[in-house]
Amino acid sequence: MVGANEEELTAAGVSYEVGKAFYREISRGQIIGDNTDILKIMFDTETRDVLDVSILGEGASDLIHIGQAAMAHSGTIDYFVETVFNYPTLAECYKTAGIDSPSLAGHRPTPTRGRRRSVGADFKPARLGNGRPTRSREPAPTGRGSAAR
Repeated sequence: MVGANEEELTAAGVSYEVGKAFYREISRGQIIGDNTDILKIMFDTETRDVLDVSILGEGASDLIHIGQAAMAHSGTIDYFVETVFNYPTLAECYKTAGIDSPSLAGHRPTPTRGRRRSVGADFKPARLGNGRPTRSREPAPTGRGSAAR
C-alpha cells in the first residue's frame, strides 16, 4: 500500500472515490488462476489526484511501483484510464480499477487526433529548412546505386 488509507482520508475530510480491479477480471489473472486478489485505487473527486494504491495478491511488489510513481509525479486517475498497459499483464488492473470508479464508469478516452495529448498543446514536429517534416514517407534507399538518386 502507498498513500493514505480510507480512515485517514475520511478523518481529514477528503472527498474521494474508490476503484477496484480483481485479478480474475484481467487476462493474466485468469491465466494464473487467481480469483481472489485485488488492486484498489483511491483518488480525490475534485482534483482527480491519486491518493492511495493498495494491492493484495501475487506480484503486488511488482505492481505497486506504478502507482507510487504516478503519485510522486502528481498523477491523476485519468492517466490510468487512458494509458495502454502491456497485455496480458496484471498491470492492466490499474486501468480496470480506474474505469470501475463510479464517476468514470463508461469513460471513453479523449480522442487525440494522431498525437498523444501528454506531449503538450504547443508541440510541433521538427521540420527541415524546406518546411518538410524530418521523417520521410519514402523508404530508405538500399542496394547498389542508391546514392545516385
